[in-house]
Amino acid sequence: MSIRRKFIVFVSLSVIVILCTAFISGYFYFYLPRLESTGSTQAQVAQQLAYTLGEIIDEKIRDFPLVLGLGWYEDVLAVANSRYKDLNSQEIVAQMLEIDRKWQSNVTDGSWRQYLNKGISVDLEQLQKQENYLISELILTDAHGGLVAVSGKTSDYYQADEEWWQKASRGARGNVYVGEAEYDESSGVFAIPVAFALRDARQNVMGVCKVVVGINAFFDILVNYSKQEGLHATLLNSRNEVLFHPDMAPLERMMPEFEKMQKSGSKWMIVDHSSFHEGRGGMFLAYADIMHPWFVANNLHWKVIVAQEKRAILWPLYLFLLRLAAIETVMLVVLIVLAFVFGTMSFRPLEKLSRGTEYVASGDLEYRVNIHTGDEIERLANSFNKMTEALRRTNAKRMRAEEELKKALEVKSEFTSTVSHELKTPLAAIREGVQLVVDGSLGPVNAEQKDCLQIVKGNIERLVRLITDILDFQRLESGRMAFHIKTNDLHVVIREVTQTMSFSAQKKGLDLFLKLDKRPVLFSFDKDKIAQVLSNIFSNAIKFTDKGAITLSTVFEEGYVLVSVEDTGVGIRREDIPKLFQRFSQINDHGYRKTGGTGLGLVISREIIKQHNGEIWVEPAAGKGAIIRFRLPLRDAGRSSA
Repeated sequence: MSIRRKFIVFVSLSVIVILCTAFISGYFYFYLPRLESTGSTQAQVAQQLAYTLGEIIDEKIRDFPLVLGLGWYEDVLAVANSRYKDLNSQEIVAQMLEIDRKWQSNVTDGSWRQYLNKGISVDLEQLQKQENYLISELILTDAHGGLVAVSGKTSDYYQADEEWWQKASRGARGNVYVGEAEYDESSGVFAIPVAFALRDARQNVMGVCKVVVGINAFFDILVNYSKQEGLHATLLNSRNEVLFHPDMAPLERMMPEFEKMQKSGSKWMIVDHSSFHEGRGGMFLAYADIMHPWFVANNLHWKVIVAQEKRAILWPLYLFLLRLAAIETVMLVVLIVLAFVFGTMSFRPLEKLSRGTEYVASGDLEYRVNIHTGDEIERLANSFNKMTEALRRTNAKRMRAEEELKKALEVKSEFTSTVSHELKTPLAAIREGVQLVVDGSLGPVNAEQKDCLQIVKGNIERLVRLITDILDFQRLESGRMAFHIKTNDLHVVIREVTQTMSFSAQKKGLDLFLKLDKRPVLFSFDKDKIAQVLSNIFSNAIKFTDKGAITLSTVFEEGYVLVSVEDTGVGIRREDIPKLFQRFSQINDHGYRKTGGTGLGLVISREIIKQHNGEIWVEPAAGKGAIIRFRLPLRDAGRSSA
């Protein structure tokens, strides 16, 4: 990837990260707080609606004694209570139950009315017909629970065993019993039972009045609220049953969404699928408890649920996020375009410099880079041109020096080859002459003369080896040594060389061991050259080993054969190993024995192994001595014969 593209990608990613950070920050620091504020506002609306509904209930129920004119019935209640003046509580209950039995037996023929005050019953019946309060039933009892008057037909005379009567008669002054909304079978409407005690001047209970009020009498405000577009109000009782909803009858269903809100601990919640507003794209719900003292005293937990379409409430927030996303998208496109333009302008000179380096690397030192940007890139281009000019001058000097060195090397090589070749001929004649004298072919020689001639012969042999090494090294260095590559068995070559070197080893009392792989090693290599390598390695091992053994082993590796020659000689320090492969180098430091020679044996061996695409190295032995290893490829035949 080019620098320009990297720059554009870097700028683009940086901008994307910044814009994403801005979007996420807008979401967390604007959208969510606004959403929370909206939810709190909706909860406040629900709370206000619950408070207003509580005030309406309070107003209507508190006015019942005055509106019903119950103060006029004090004399009637006093007369009714006087019937129990001489009776104890058990006798009163027994009398009530007896009347209640007769009441239930006469309920079909209307004779039950004889136990009631007909005038007050007529008044209550007229009050029931008023539409202001949607009263479905009115009951007036005495201080002991006996019926005094009723607006319609009722199934029982004795009311003291009813919960509403007990709570209303035993409550403190001003307390009102309000019961849970339920379906009133006698009136056929959903109603709320309300009961309160009637007291005399001494605050003694004179009687109890029960008013069964249709729940629709309190829902005008909820109806008006639900008429607003997109808004709905729902009233739940203590069992989370629906008391009011514009689209269903009371106590018909429960509202499962409210249970989720209660568990979440929040006063508001967003639901995507509301059971009461299907197909409207989700609703925003908020609720509040009706905390009227009468509700608290009677353990009633009514809730007002305010519902509004999610889209209507959240649309401003959605619009903000959409605008923010649109602005960021436009900014992203603009910044990417600017990054592309700026990147192109900035990195085009660098592309010229890059092409210039390629031309110079290919050898065109006459190439010049023309950049005029007036900044650091122009200075870099000028430095590049100066560097190219310096390289051109240096290269010219180097080429002249190489030509001179090449000529000198050719002269040296020719001289070395000529001298070495010319020395071999007379040395051969001298060696043959000395051999004839030593053998006695030219006449008898005494022992002293023979020992002297043996020394002369050994030095002649050494000189021949030195000259041979120099000639071989010269041929390898000049590339004129011929390699005859063909298929051979490496183990056969190893055995031949071992047999040749065994005489020298035996003279020093050394043992030679072969640990060859059982499989034949047939591949393409120059038999004579590899034999020369093995001879050089064996010769070094014998020179530097006074006692012990020399072990040669072969191991097959993947695509290679590994040859190792291990001795028990003086060994080699690891830091001295690189010196072994330097031409004309011998290690004469303290601890090593001088053995003579040119120092070319391992150098020549390394070059021969390299020509076979192998490698050779030296390792210190685990105990004492050294290990020389070389590895040859089994498939690569190396160079063809020359």
